[in-house]
Amino acid sequence: MAHSDARDNVSNIDNYNGRQWGNVPGDEQYTTRKNPFTASVRLTQFLDNVLGGNHEIGGGLEYLYQFDRLPVTRGNAQIHYWYNGNPYGNVAQGLDRGVYGDGTIRFGVLPYNKGDADKELQGYRVSGYLQDAWTIKNRLTVNLGARFDWYWGGFGGGGSTGLDSDTLAYQIGEGLRSGLGRNPYAAFSVEPIKKAMDFKTISPRIGLTYDLFGNGKTAVKASFGRYYEAMPVMWFHRVQSDIQAYYNFYWWDDNGDQIANSGDTFKPTNLYQFTPQDPEILKYGVAGKDAGKFELKAPYNDEFILSASHEVVRNLSAKVQYVHHRTYRDHSMGNYSISNDQALCTEADAPGLWVAKNITIPAYQDYPAHSATVYFARNGSFWDSVMWRQFTSPYSKRRYNGIELSVDKRYANGWALGGSITVSRTRSTEDTEWGELTPNNVNLFDLSPLDIPVVASVYGSFKLPLGLVSSFIFRHEEGRPVDNSIWVYAGDAWVAANDINPDYAWAYCRIDPLGTRRGPSYDNIDLRLEKEFKFKFGTFSVFADVFNLLGRRELEYGYIPGDWFDSGTGEYNTRWDYGLVTGILSGTGIRTIKLSGRMSF
Repeated sequence: MAHSDARDNVSNIDNYNGRQWGNVPGDEQYTTRKNPFTASVRLTQFLDNVLGGNHEIGGGLEYLYQFDRLPVTRGNAQIHYWYNGNPYGNVAQGLDRGVYGDGTIRFGVLPYNKGDADKELQGYRVSGYLQDAWTIKNRLTVNLGARFDWYWGGFGGGGSTGLDSDTLAYQIGEGLRSGLGRNPYAAFSVEPIKKAMDFKTISPRIGLTYDLFGNGKTAVKASFGRYYEAMPVMWFHRVQSDIQAYYNFYWWDDNGDQIANSGDTFKPTNLYQFTPQDPEILKYGVAGKDAGKFELKAPYNDEFILSASHEVVRNLSAKVQYVHHRTYRDHSMGNYSISNDQALCTEADAPGLWVAKNITIPAYQDYPAHSATVYFARNGSFWDSVMWRQFTSPYSKRRYNGIELSVDKRYANGWALGGSITVSRTRSTEDTEWGELTPNNVNLFDLSPLDIPVVASVYGSFKLPLGLVSSFIFRHEEGRPVDNSIWVYAGDAWVAANDINPDYAWAYCRIDPLGTRRGPSYDNIDLRLEKEFKFKFGTFSVFADVFNLLGRRELEYGYIPGDWFDSGTGEYNTRWDYGLVTGILSGTGIRTIKLSGRMSF
């Protein structure tokens, strides 16, 4: 929550160096009321000597209701974008003032007072499952199971009292009535859309465990499971209206005072950013059954695990495990043309929309030159009636392969010690990483930004004199990939010659495959010291924890040189933070000592 004396300030953001001042964006006062209700029942039946073995058969039913009521408010919902200390952010980046104005100003719909705007999101889940653990001759155990889930939910309605009529945003909105048929900053209410999503899924599971030598010391296991992702109610937000929206405007500072006010000229960066309030149109916010390959369905993960474990000596065991994980039906976002009934995602999905341009990004220091084909979207009937849509990406792929070796000495004789090392590779498409599915990212099947090739851990517990017990956990992670990408401008002449939509005259271009460069590795140790005091009425335990014993800190460092590149003029702009340490990542660099107690009786 913003400090009370800052709520009325304009938010300022410098897009060059990330500096923020005034009423910092993100300080909206959110009060979410979650009212979940769950109920479940489970039954278990044991059967002996049936079909050559013993069975533990279980089944159950579950019910979940989720309800979020989200009131939103903000003091001053105006954001002014600067660039490198210049209040005229667009001019400072060399953009055509006649098209893009002096800068960009953003106005939020959020009203001033608490309770003046809210929305309701409702979700339901009904589930049933059946499973059997079938043990044959005390050596082979077969686990079979299936789960049924039915998720549904939607937008429960909402509205806003709007902004005060004397605010700049409201006055600008009055000028949009003739084109939009309404002032987007005035009061409004929206009727419920009860079933924005309706998913029915069946998840099979199977597992095998075999006692290899029949002595209980060596086990071989294999399992397969399908796991559908739960549907939190926030996933239904695409069918809400503009209860907490922000809209962008090009700004011409006609009076030259470097401040956006009523004496200036404002033009929406586009008209399709203004989501309609008609429920029949809002339904297009999620891809329905008529959307073909884009129909919104529940994402799911298939997981295959193969492992072998062996008790080397008493209380000491070793295990090797292979994990293969695949994710399907990632949800993505993109523009959908209602007028043309097209998803505006790729060249194949919207023929004639995307125009390719071959570019060469110049070399910089030890970063070599890079040639690429970049796509920009042209104007046309595609944009006559457009919705920002949530859909299932038919192009998404996520793959994980990992091998883990672990050793565990169980607690005995006053000590325990164990550790593991995992070598893995995670790959994914990028359609959900950049926020919008376009030809520039749809085919980027690369290392995932979350790929960690090596993870190692060691842990242990030791009994000390005076009845003390000490424990530790050490964890090491190799660095994650650094994304060497740059924004590319198509160039004024090329934009005009190809009738490019100004909103899509910029494109994000990846220069290096992920993994070419990586961030720093991670090392951390946490310690615990504990002691029990026994009394006639119970046991009192005292704990002392030290987190981040080594004082690990993660520096904010500028690895990437390129900020943006004008492919028309050849101008290459470097990032302000390239090669600089700009700070310490929040939450790191701090040792924490925690003292706690527990009474058991």
